[in-house]
Amino acid sequence: MPKDEIAEIIKKLKTPKITVCRRYIDKKRKKESCTLWFELSDLQLGTKFSTDETVLNEHNWDVWRSKLQVWKFAVIEKIERNSRDYNIDTVIIACLGDMVDGDDIYFGHGNYIDAFVVDQALQGAVDLAGALIEIFLSFPQINFQILEVFGNHGRIGKKEEKPYRNSMDKVFQRFVHAQIQVVKSIINVKYYFNESWIYLINLYGWNHLLMHGDRGINKIKHRKPSFESIERTFVEYSNMLQTNIHFLHCGHFHSDWQISINMTHFLINGSWVGTDILSSQQMVTASPAIQVMHVFTRREGLVKTERIHLDTGVVKKALNPTVVFA
Repeated sequence: MPKDEIAEIIKKLKTPKITVCRRYIDKKRKKESCTLWFELSDLQLGTKFSTDETVLNEHNWDVWRSKLQVWKFAVIEKIERNSRDYNIDTVIIACLGDMVDGDDIYFGHGNYIDAFVVDQALQGAVDLAGALIEIFLSFPQINFQILEVFGNHGRIGKKEEKPYRNSMDKVFQRFVHAQIQVVKSIINVKYYFNESWIYLINLYGWNHLLMHGDRGINKIKHRKPSFESIERTFVEYSNMLQTNIHFLHCGHFHSDWQISINMTHFLINGSWVGTDILSSQQMVTASPAIQVMHVFTRREGLVKTERIHLDTGVVKKALNPTVVFA
């Protein structure tokens, strides 16, 4: 795409309003130290479908923005509340891929988007950066770290046709970073660039492996993986990387869950879209729009997990059937 066309798109981007209320964190009182870890994945910006197509759910850009507000205020509330019980060493925001929905991932994909892939990346980045800036400015005493891997929906071209790093997720992430850099008063954020399909970090002596989940987990792609398959996955990654993997973080599956085997923990994040066309019509599954926060300490590793429900209304538990004869 020519530079002048991109420049025109950038001029038309809608800038979110940012309102900051700074929170005071008391670090003097003796408390156990922790790291708050927010998973951020499967935003799939640009997704559009209605309840006529999924029966259970709808999604579009306006719904995304309403969910972003829910997520932003939930993150602020969880940081403030946990700061009363812990001294927060850092807050990690782990971007696990599929930030954009793309437009050619499956046959007929173009019928279910309300923005082209470039607009998904650029406008979506502006929206998310606005929320992140508000969070960062609300807690100037806390250090934030942003990690990244890319997903399959951001790929350019057919599957395996282009290098992994040739991704619209990368464009999205870099544009988020550029927006944050504009705010000179933000000095408490460190952004870790990554172009590999996995990312390995050490936190308090515990090894965390980040990936999106569409590759490298081929043995547990079933909806109900066995204990043996998950345990084998940890063993294989530990052998490949020549180190013990204590926590494996991923998205992709659109359903949050976790399982612990011995000293290893498999942590899967949810999605922003909830039940979509693929899950309802082909997989016959349903899940609410959820993102996850973990609390890690030096002594115990993972001590608790909290879910963030992004749906602005009441989460549906069942459909009311049409009565044809009573």
